[in-house]
Amino acid sequence: MTPASPEVPVLAGVGDLAGRFEAVICDVWGVVHDGCRAFPEALDGLTRLRAAGLPVALVSNTPRPHGPILDQLAGLGVDPRYFDELVTAGDVARAALLELSAGRRCYHIGPARDLPLFEGVAAIRVDSIAAADLIVCSGFADEERETAEDYRAYLAPAAAAGLPLYCANPDLGVFEGGKFLPCAGSIAKLYEEMGGAVRYFGKPYPEVYDWTLARLAAHRGKPLLRHRVLAIGDGLATDVAGARAQGMPVVLIASGLHRNELAGTSNKLFAKARPDWICERLRW
Repeated sequence: MTPASPEVPVLAGVGDLAGRFEAVICDVWGVVHDGCRAFPEALDGLTRLRAAGLPVALVSNTPRPHGPILDQLAGLGVDPRYFDELVTAGDVARAALLELSAGRRCYHIGPARDLPLFEGVAAIRVDSIAAADLIVCSGFADEERETAEDYRAYLAPAAAAGLPLYCANPDLGVFEGGKFLPCAGSIAKLYEEMGGAVRYFGKPYPEVYDWTLARLAAHRGKPLLRHRVLAIGDGLATDVAGARAQGMPVVLIASGLHRNELAGTSNKLFAKARPDWICERLRW
């Protein structure tokens, strides 16, 4: 059940807000699907938002560029009928990697499924951190069994040597079905705690919003005022903090990432990132 808060109004559905805005930026995992299935109410909500004249951009912190994610979404029944644009942290990270010279040497931490991140990149991928001058972290080699602490000793020499780390997914973790899985952001956070320098791509960082707003503006045929763009997401540190920094009103989806923390919540949970509204699920 969605917790009530004297500071954050509770919405029955996003349809109550549709007339106030010109476009929507919507999170994906935890809002539109849970990694195993799409949420019918969310698909209906996206359909109705678009029917109300609001172009919808799905914005995901996945480290893969949007091409493979389009296929993944289609497999879950989330096809382009439900959105106008898809932008990923991987899109923004890959753009940064494409700027690297051919002499740069990158070491990748993450599963093989994230290798599209390197397509067309001139920099060389090397097989060991010792041979690298840059670490690119997209996730865990084995997210089912590993934690960030498993990487501490491995990363210590790189942190001491001052190797920068590119984090292609700032999320600390996600729920797949009912199981919590760690993401690249938890490794990056550890690396920062060890004194390493990290460059993040995706929410809550500005580049992904600039990319997304440019695409939404093309659908509206004019530049968008950020206070007229509604953000929807389930992460306080990513979706909510990012939207607030951009001057965008934001709805927190209570059934997502913070589902256990929000039960009987106190206002302390919103001390650093307060949403404008809370809604149990994305629905009209």
